[in-house]
Amino acid sequence: MTELRKRIDEAVRFIRTKTPLEPGIGIILGTGLGALAREIVREDEQIDRLDVDHRVDVRGRLEIHPYAVPATDLLLQRLQARAITDDDLKDVILMLVAAPTGDGDGEGETINATYVARLLADDWSFCTTATANLRRIQDAVERVPALARMDRATAVAKADQLVFRIEGEPKSKAWRARAARAGRVRSRAQRDDAGE
Repeated sequence: MTELRKRIDEAVRFIRTKTPLEPGIGIILGTGLGALAREIVREDEQIDRLDVDHRVDVRGRLEIHPYAVPATDLLLQRLQARAITDDDLKDVILMLVAAPTGDGDGEGETINATYVARLLADDWSFCTTATANLRRIQDAVERVPALARMDRATAVAKADQLVFRIEGEPKSKAWRARAARAGRVRSRAQRDDAGE
């Protein structure tokens, strides 16, 4: 059992001593998913995706961890923001420091680098947004003075590792076609700016 899982279990035990209520869902505070929780009215309703700027399909993924959204999906939820805020970057940094990265989800506490790379290999737009946001971690850690030097290095190293995995994953035909369209649009815009 990982340290994160122990802390979650301890928090659940404490909360259960204070109330007889049994929540139907559990969301970590600060994830920005509170509004989503308010929309869930019936126990039999299912959450299929998290949409902010890109679609994160969570079908079958919310069962990975018994108390919370898996670390991988929390990370993707933050990385999908085209206009990422400092608070979002701090959340990403803390996830990178707290959660191990690996090739599986573990019990939901691990950031599944394989899953992230494969998911983004099918969606050019989400891929470019997520990798750009991961590259911002280098500068963002300097704006969090409470972070220990080792934690800063950990966050940067894990962000770099994820970018490496994402870039190394073979891209789908749809990804390559969308990248080609984006390149043509950029070329056209550059010609227009140059007055051609």
